[in-house]
Amino acid sequence: MERYARQILNYLEIHETLTTREAQKLLSVSEATARRIFALLAGSGNVERIHGGVRSLPNSIGRTIPFQIRKQWQSAEKELLARRALEFLKPDSIAFIHSGTTTLFLGKFISSGTFITDSVTLAELLTRRFPGDAGPEVILCGGTLDRKGGMLSGSRAEAAIGGFHADFMITSVRGIDSLGPIETDEKAVGIQRRMMENSAKVIVIADHNKFRRNGYCYLARWREIDVLITTDIPENRSICEGIRAAGTQVITLPPPESAAETPGDGDCFKI
Repeated sequence: MERYARQILNYLEIHETLTTREAQKLLSVSEATARRIFALLAGSGNVERIHGGVRSLPNSIGRTIPFQIRKQWQSAEKELLARRALEFLKPDSIAFIHSGTTTLFLGKFISSGTFITDSVTLAELLTRRFPGDAGPEVILCGGTLDRKGGMLSGSRAEAAIGGFHADFMITSVRGIDSLGPIETDEKAVGIQRRMMENSAKVIVIADHNKFRRNGYCYLARWREIDVLITTDIPENRSICEGIRAAGTQVITLPPPESAAETPGDGDCFKI
């Protein structure tokens, strides 16, 4: 059902309201399922319930969708991309990892090296995997905790990142177009930019849904990004070719079969 929630949020980035009847047609679901998704999204603070449907909140383009919702979207695909990104690293590599639902999957496979991150969630995952002294070294930057995003942000976080240098920086982004990776959180962009400045190689990992997604600020232009790792989807190939022409190495992977699966009406949406 998380796929349906994402479709509704994407729809509301363009349209102000969505009725129950419109949601039934958009998602091909029953009225009861549409109402259940509306209730979940309203309860998480991302839409406002109105008579007969929901509407977007003011300034909702830049709102942070709760981490527990976002991390379930395209999970098989994100895991595939994360594993490919780790192939660049060596056992003794030092890497920045920016907080995100895609980069969180790196935590499932990391076993050595040093990682500097603004992701509290990633640090918690690695702590659970390596409760003793073994495993990778994990350094959390300081800053203010964003509870919805599970990350640290602010000027103190940026200053802390500025005190390190890394072999790699791995990040995911809100969206992608022919000019560059797109974000919707200026605070996050500040930290990402500082990580980029202090890294020898910058790697962006992005599932196929990030292409043509809206945002209001560019993280960088493609000439500043060394590697883009994504899945090979026919409708995205022309943009990928343009990114290659800008000098970025583009690695495309066959999408996992589960990326194309659509949850049924009875599937549980966990928050």
